[in-house]
Amino acid sequence: MLQRLESRIASLHSAQQKYAKAEAVSQAKDYRKGKFEFMAHACEERIKLLKQQQTLELQYGQPFLNSSLRETLKRLLATKEVKAAEKMRIEFKVSDRVYVEC
Repeated sequence: MLQRLESRIASLHSAQQKYAKAEAVSQAKDYRKGKFEFMAHACEERIKLLKQQQTLELQYGQPFLNSSLRETLKRLLATKEVKAAEKMRIEFKVSDRVYVEC
């Protein structure tokens, strides 16, 4: 019984991840069509963050999905995953001031 429940929870979590990415991709396409470059770029950054968070969840077994970039960095630093946090800081061009506040 417990195994079936865990299986269902895992499949729901997987569906949530796929939906979040699909929604962001759809929004990015819509913004590109309307020539809203800033919003399209923001959606693409969100997609990149969601992919990164999915990888972190698989790697560390903790919930990261649908968190803000700042919250993701805080969780990584709280679990002493400094290398992963530093990599995200560079990839997402987080300023030193914001990174120190995490």
